[in-house]
Amino acid sequence: MIHADFQFIAVLLLLFTHHTTSVVLIAFIVLLLGIPQGLLNLGNQNAVYYQANPKQIGASAGLLRTFMYLGAILASAANGLFFKAGANTPGIHHIGLFCGSVTLLLILMTVLDRSLSIVNDKAGVKGEN
Repeated sequence: MIHADFQFIAVLLLLFTHHTTSVVLIAFIVLLLGIPQGLLNLGNQNAVYYQANPKQIGASAGLLRTFMYLGAILASAANGLFFKAGANTPGIHHIGLFCGSVTLLLILMTVLDRSLSIVNDKAGVKGEN
């Protein structure tokens, strides 16, 4: 869930960027998006191996990769839609609104997912989602 929190903060910061935005702020936004994204793959793979039935790990790993590709396709489509007139400030703001909406939806789905408490109980984690 921490990744989604960082992503939401970063896309909110995108809404405050413009053509004179400091390179330091842009680098900070890139770090907020990039570092958790780089660590996310490892966490997702570990979650699949921990939760999947041993006889279905191959299929589960394949589904993980499939949904990663679907996310990349969605991101490419969003880039094409919002940057069709060129990479400009309004396009970045639209990307920020789009990504913020998707991120809020994912955070809500995670918070409301009761099955995560079952996984936490199996792992011995108390009080966290």
